[in-house]
Amino acid sequence: MNTFERQWESINDAEANEKRAEFMKYCLLCVAAVENGSLTPGEAAYKICGTGGQIAERLRGIDQAIIDIACDLELPPGQRAHPELDWGHLVAAIRQAEMDGG
Repeated sequence: MNTFERQWESINDAEANEKRAEFMKYCLLCVAAVENGSLTPGEAAYKICGTGGQIAERLRGIDQAIIDIACDLELPPGQRAHPELDWGHLVAAIRQAEMDGG
């Protein structure tokens, strides 16, 4: 089991009040993977987008923004609802959520 799979399992297995913290760890893991070149921004966005259903009951406004941006970024540019958003916007949202008590 790789690091992403382990963190995914941590989200699944977490108590409801811990899911958001595990989600934030997963997001930060994805950011780090893009920074070190092991994932592309599109791959990381796909991974983050896929967690939305697991934490729906614990979402804050910024969390929903993270999910929305990630799900948009996994699409080809011509199909995005918000083509002005890029990887930098997603990272900024994740960093903001982290500072807000992620």
